Amino acid sequence: MNRQPFVKPFRALVAAAAGGIVIVSLFRLNASHLDFRFLMLFLFTALIGARLIIHIPRIKGELTVSDTFIFLTMLLWDGEAAILVAAAAGFCSSL
Repeated sequence: MNRQPFVKPFRALVAAAAGGIVIVSLFRLNASHLDFRFLMLFLFTALIGARLIIHIPRIKGELTVSDTFIFLTMLLWDGEAAILVAAAAGFCSSL
């Protein structure tokens, strides 16, 4: 079965869903809790951590260093902030 006709609509659906989640997170974000540490972690995660990749041996998989910082953001600032950091890291790693 040829799946090529379904690839573009599926990508568009995933991108639209991700965009919607980011917009909802922006509106639900409690910006009063964010500080300079969050900004530094955000920049480090998106610009540097997304480029550092660790290949998992014997498995077709990899982790980025940014995954650790996304979990740290989730613990310190809540899920909405972690969603924004994860979206920025995903965008930067896909470039």
